[in-house]
Amino acid sequence: MFQFLTRLKDSKWFEFGSISVILLAAIIYGLDTFALSSNLANTLYLLDYSISIIFIIEILIRLLAEKNLRDFFRDPWNTFDFIIVSISLIPIELLANILIARIIRVFRILRLLTHVKKFKTLINAFFKSLPRVFYVMGLMFVFFYIFAILGTNFFGELDPQRWGNLFLSLWTLFQIATFENWPDIMQVQFSVNGYSWIFFFSFIIIIAFILMNMIVGIIVDTISEENKEETQMEEEILKKLNQLEDKITKLNRN
Repeated sequence: MFQFLTRLKDSKWFEFGSISVILLAAIIYGLDTFALSSNLANTLYLLDYSISIIFIIEILIRLLAEKNLRDFFRDPWNTFDFIIVSISLIPIELLANILIARIIRVFRILRLLTHVKKFKTLINAFFKSLPRVFYVMGLMFVFFYIFAILGTNFFGELDPQRWGNLFLSLWTLFQIATFENWPDIMQVQFSVNGYSWIFFFSFIIIIAFILMNMIVGIIVDTISEENKEETQMEEEILKKLNQLEDKITKLNRN
């Protein structure tokens, strides 16, 4: 029985079936946002209930396929998967807010992260890159703060709605960093002071072109390192298998 469950858990069909059910759940949650007839709404409810049962069976198979339950929970992805399924099984009647219940159900779509290997690689790379990204974001905040004070001093009187104080200036700079109507913001100042473009251009170059690209570069570099580690592990496994095969061949010859 144990061997059967292990083979079932490791089979491609089991993984494909799990992903298909998660995608079906995502489609159901999307359809549930429309105004539906009572018959269709009941059908979706039954499908959602069936999906919950399938999720329970899937988790049980994966749990029973482990010799030790600790081995299952040692993998953070398995723990994440188990928590998502467990929370989504809380009866709606026990929740005071139906909206919260719906949000919890929608979070089951996140189970795709545990079933698609490339998603895992991306998420692992994201978390590994966070320390370096935080340093860049800290540097960005320093520049935001400096430019916000300068903007308040330079443009506060002419355009108090955007540059009246530090917080308004920070909000305006964030809008400029996302390239949202920044020429219109600059034009108000440029019509009075022809040198005001230096402020806007220098801010965009430092924040949007340099520091934002540094964040992208850090994440891309981390993803590349993650892929290299996976490739090295696969190569090491292949080497060990080849060595074992050579030893077995030599033993058979002797």
